[in-house]
Amino acid sequence: QDAPSTVDEFIFAVEKTFDMFSIKDLNKVFFTLHLCMVKVMKVSGGNNHKLSHINKKKLIRNGQLPDCIECESQVINETKIALSNMEVE
Repeated sequence: QDAPSTVDEFIFAVEKTFDMFSIKDLNKVFFTLHLCMVKVMKVSGGNNHKLSHINKKKLIRNGQLPDCIECESQVINETKIALSNMEVE
């Protein structure tokens, strides 16, 4: 909703928006972010992936939402190699 024109205004807008979310909503957002990060790593940094629905509301309701997202060690190692091979601009 805001249109910040400076870095400070941008930071303020982000913090204001962050403060508007409940802890439960933030948990869902960051859980989805982690799922996205794993998907991005699996496709070597692209955004051409589909994020599968895991029914977070049901998992939360049943107390089954994981505390963390697991990622295969092969994916992590391949990502580390790809990042180390990137040229620094």
